[in-house]
Amino acid sequence: MTTRLLALGLMTGVVCPVQASWKTAVDDARSIIEEVFGVSLKDVPVELRRGVLGDEQMATFRVEDPAGWRKYVVDLELGALARYYSDPPEVEVDADGNPITPLAIGKAEARGIAMSEAKRLTGAAFDKIPEWRESPLSTVGTLHLVGEAPAVGDPPRDGLTPRGSVAVSLVNGTIVWYGQFVPIAADPIPPKISKDEAVKIGAERLGQPDAKPDHEPTLYQDSYGRGELTWMVRFVTLIEQKEIGPDGKERVNRYPVGHLYTIDALTGEIVKEE
Repeated sequence: MTTRLLALGLMTGVVCPVQASWKTAVDDARSIIEEVFGVSLKDVPVELRRGVLGDEQMATFRVEDPAGWRKYVVDLELGALARYYSDPPEVEVDADGNPITPLAIGKAEARGIAMSEAKRLTGAAFDKIPEWRESPLSTVGTLHLVGEAPAVGDPPRDGLTPRGSVAVSLVNGTIVWYGQFVPIAADPIPPKISKDEAVKIGAERLGQPDAKPDHEPTLYQDSYGRGELTWMVRFVTLIEQKEIGPDGKERVNRYPVGHLYTIDALTGEIVKEE
């Protein structure tokens, strides 16, 4: 089964009405969840959203049971699981931030649970991820692991290699978040616009031809096999704002503002500004 990961908390998307063209895909999505997790989605309503990138079509099913709720999300375009998640058990802590709530398992056992689920759901892509490390998103009472395969191509580009994210509750050993991204197999597309040319295009749109990006520009290749390749170029500028300080005197403060340009690496067109 081809699958797709969405990073934790990033893909909220926009709610969409049910479209006739999605009906079959939604029925297939129900079957995917029922087959993979052994749950029944009969009479469970679907919520449709587009991902923040605009192309993804996501179907979400919320399942209630005596233990609580769980949401399953399927990428309709790929016809594959994107993520599932539920509320983690509450963890009470003392004044020093140490858990008072008894923990049923340690981090080593939680890692084993997480890796077993990642291997089950990503299949062959699991072996392409060289390392799973603890995420800064880990909280008291939860182990959160993330893994990502190195970017490929020359220059390297994102979107062609798998990555995953799993969070396990140390209170009861349940998985409270699972997300995955396993793209459609595709060969790297050679860019026609170089990195330096992309920087120049972005700087000119910014109105500062000599501006330098605040991070290394990256290439992103569309994971749906549509032949799209883009440069992500970001600049940071400072804006000045006059304010009255506590002493009653006027002062000028400067604040950084980011400018992210998505530039077609085949045509040089700016396709998105943020």
